[in-house]
Amino acid sequence: LDDGDTKVVIIAMDAVAIGGICDIGDDFLPRLRARIKNELGVPPGNILVNASHTHTAPPMLCGPDEQVDRTFDAVSQALKNLAGAKIGAGAGREDRIMTNRTFRLKNGGHWTMRQACPCPPDDEIEGLGPVDPEIGVIRVDRTDGRPLAVVHNFACHPLVGVPGGAVTANYPGFASKLIEEAVGDGVMALFLQGAGGDVAEIAYKDTNRPRDSEPAGIRLGAAVLKALKNIKTEDASLAVVSETIE
Repeated sequence: LDDGDTKVVIIAMDAVAIGGICDIGDDFLPRLRARIKNELGVPPGNILVNASHTHTAPPMLCGPDEQVDRTFDAVSQALKNLAGAKIGAGAGREDRIMTNRTFRLKNGGHWTMRQACPCPPDDEIEGLGPVDPEIGVIRVDRTDGRPLAVVHNFACHPLVGVPGGAVTANYPGFASKLIEEAVGDGVMALFLQGAGGDVAEIAYKDTNRPRDSEPAGIRLGAAVLKALKNIKTEDASLAVVSETIE
């Protein structure tokens, strides 16, 4: 996004995390930001990189250099394809597809639900921790009103996967696919993971049917489509805020 004064880059990745764990190293983000700044002129603080936190991504077959190269190339292509646009923001709601997997016990303790571990007896459970059902939505339209992009932000671990344990983008992938197919016109849907914490798909421990995150993704995508109808786009200026939350 570029309003003539401020450039902002939003990068969504089907990865478990950006640094810290798994296949993307701690030096990925500073290296990527430095290269984008030096070669494309976007300040490091204006570059948002978000991992969907999918638990069913394949192992990274490329090394650290290629990870940076591929991501940089995507940003470079996007900057070469800038076009006039209008933008708007809003929110949707979906509270049927996730649960907080941390039980609050009557004795004041906590118990985290895991697939391979038993749960405490029902009569020892006081309740569950909180969830955040809000979906943040950004809508970007071309100047002629045709849709260009949809960014949707939701907080929930993508854990369930698909039958057979295949590689999948999980519910965020199914949601984005539904949005793109329903809106049409070549629109791009980007999913941004929120503060998932202990929030997981409600089917996380369901052993009565095949593991399949598609129903959750379709519900999320439908909620985003509903929210889009109420978002009006217009000319806008850009600003960037960065906060560290304890």
